[in-house]
Amino acid sequence: MRRLRTALVAALAVALPRLALACPVCMAADARRMDAYVATTVLLSLLPLAAIGGIAWLVWRRAGASGATAPVAVDAAPAEAAGLHPER
Repeated sequence: MRRLRTALVAALAVALPRLALACPVCMAADARRMDAYVATTVLLSLLPLAAIGGIAWLVWRRAGASGATAPVAVDAAPAEAAGLHPER
């Protein structure tokens, strides 16, 4: 029984890669499949960059809407009270 199981496992190990055709798209002769492969590769490469850019844009937009980047007005009265003369 053990020999039969070993022979079956060996036969499957030899036959399955041929049946599966491990990567039918990578370097396929069909131009349509190659175009789909390249387009998918480009999409998956640009997707993380788009996500990071979108998050950065959202943070930048929210920071601008909250007024966090607005200039702060400086009052000259405390400088004059301290005896300093601000530029005129």
